[in-house]
Amino acid sequence: MTRIPYRHSSIRTLCLAGAALAVLALPAGAEQTAGSLPPLVVTPTKTVVPLDEIGSSVTVIDRQQIEEQNYQTLPDLLRAVPGLSVIQTGSQGALTSVFTRGSNSNQTLVLLNGRPIGDPSASNGAFNFAHLPLFNVEQVEVLRGPASALYGSKAIGGVINIITREGDGEPSFGSQVEIGTHDTLNTILNANGRLAGIGYDATLSRLSTDGFSATPATLRPPGATDEADGYDNWSGSLALDGDITDSISANFFGAIIDTRSDLDYSPEDPNGREATRQYFADAALKGTFFDGVWQPTLSFGYSNYFRNDKDQPDAFDGIFPTSQDVDNKGWRWSAELQNDIVIDDQNSITVGTEFEREWFKSSGTSDFGGGFVITNDSEASRDTVGVYAIHRFDWEERLFLSSAVRFDAPENSDNAITFTIAPAYLFTDSGTKIRGSVGTAYKAPSLYELYGFAPTSFGNAFVGNPDLEPERSFGFEVGFDQTLLEGKVTLGATYFHNHIRDSINTVFDPITFDSSTVNNRDLTAQGAEVYIDIVPIESVRLHLDYTFTHAIFDDTDKQALRRPKHVLNGTLAIDLTDELTLTGNFSLLGGRRDLDYYTGAEKGLPAYTLVNAAISYKVFDGVTAYVRAENMLDEDYETADGFQAPGLRLLAGVRVVY
Repeated sequence: MTRIPYRHSSIRTLCLAGAALAVLALPAGAEQTAGSLPPLVVTPTKTVVPLDEIGSSVTVIDRQQIEEQNYQTLPDLLRAVPGLSVIQTGSQGALTSVFTRGSNSNQTLVLLNGRPIGDPSASNGAFNFAHLPLFNVEQVEVLRGPASALYGSKAIGGVINIITREGDGEPSFGSQVEIGTHDTLNTILNANGRLAGIGYDATLSRLSTDGFSATPATLRPPGATDEADGYDNWSGSLALDGDITDSISANFFGAIIDTRSDLDYSPEDPNGREATRQYFADAALKGTFFDGVWQPTLSFGYSNYFRNDKDQPDAFDGIFPTSQDVDNKGWRWSAELQNDIVIDDQNSITVGTEFEREWFKSSGTSDFGGGFVITNDSEASRDTVGVYAIHRFDWEERLFLSSAVRFDAPENSDNAITFTIAPAYLFTDSGTKIRGSVGTAYKAPSLYELYGFAPTSFGNAFVGNPDLEPERSFGFEVGFDQTLLEGKVTLGATYFHNHIRDSINTVFDPITFDSSTVNNRDLTAQGAEVYIDIVPIESVRLHLDYTFTHAIFDDTDKQALRRPKHVLNGTLAIDLTDELTLTGNFSLLGGRRDLDYYTGAEKGLPAYTLVNAAISYKVFDGVTAYVRAENMLDEDYETADGFQAPGLRLLAGVRVVY
């Protein structure tokens, strides 16, 4: 189980202390201010470990930072993480993808409390970050680099682990109300605490907005005016945890997300709609035996997706009216037995086995006019079994070594053996840390890539390829972190290299007019991440990071689509008084390549800069008011060609805890 076990008193105290003092999203090994504790992480080793003992690149964003920077959505938060490129194809609620260190959007594994939550009905297996809210998130951990030895398929570019809150302390109630531009209304209710030894966290939220027009003026049909794309999200969650006996504890988390999104399937499409419903659940039993020498965890995960895309003919369709009504359903459940064993003061091992079953079904039709109709008629399932072993070595709290090996056997696909080795060495006298990692990863083909079937009325079809091989990668990184001026300055750099082979691509047969999937592309992604953290005084916190990514397909020698070479991020927090805090963040993304919305030809998109700022005021204990401005420069930009991003947005809100 990878949820940080806050319910165990000693670890929980250390976790909360680390979280309270971790004020910036730090790369692996970055030190805190003098005398503070490093944040604890679980993703790089599947066990709770201080961040400064990790050799891989990890960014941690905790609850304090989420509230301090007033992040509204998960994509907002991930834009501030080094090595990530976030692409949103439309207004709020539209498909949102993340590219990690130059890898493809479906090559980053997404976990919720350590359990995989990808949508099996997604055609390429990529996770859609548009709908998962932040209201119940305690910590987000982003592990960059190959990690299949820990988690199996998809972890080629990295892993994003979203860890939710658990109940703590005396019962309390909270609420938040936020209003803003585009008639945005965001309301949250929360109850948290511990009663009779049972911890609980229950949250209900609704986010609604009229949105904005995602269609650029250059693509707008004649006679069409701005048509805002609205969004509505109802979400609820419940977390429970407690001790069954002195040596056995249990926890549960469940969530339901129901959304309605206005989408532009064609430019300025007034009738495009998408409805989704998502269910997530995870549960675990954890034991501690023989004075903590053996700590087994039996965990379960479940996710269920329903997505309906619907469109009706409108006045802008011309002579070929278009319509669609397509249902996509998918579910996944998994079970894992993890055994953490302490051998001695220097060595510990983790051995485990995992089973996963996934299923999807796609049905419905898309009518593009002129007699051309595509019918969705796909259904498939797959079982995967994996076993793994992890070893952690600690020599005098200076040399740390984590190594892992894993065997996966996905049904109807080639088996995969992967490994990871991640050493780190601390020079405590000079405040220097040298770190690195090397490993392999794989991604099994998605169910649609294997078994999808979408015939057309013209006699051709998309036909999945059951003979596809897994995508595979080999990658490494090396870096350092240096603390200066008694912890007031921390800086570091990382060089990374990842070679991805047998990437899956869709090809068109000019003879049969059919399309299918093949393993026909290799990609080499390499670059560097550089950062500096400055805390000149306790009330001022500054973070800057720069990422250079050179992601080239071997057959074309061109930069991969939607992956900028240059990204510069920064965050700032200033406590003007004990009650008044000013925060800000910016992102500067360099030019990148994309496909033209109409022609499909490759084109360049210009660089852009986003600047956000917020000011919050603690009215009195338990009540905080804030104002946030997004895209303060009113930048006109597109993250994907044909989908313009919003201009200046203003939001104001109040958070209450009592």
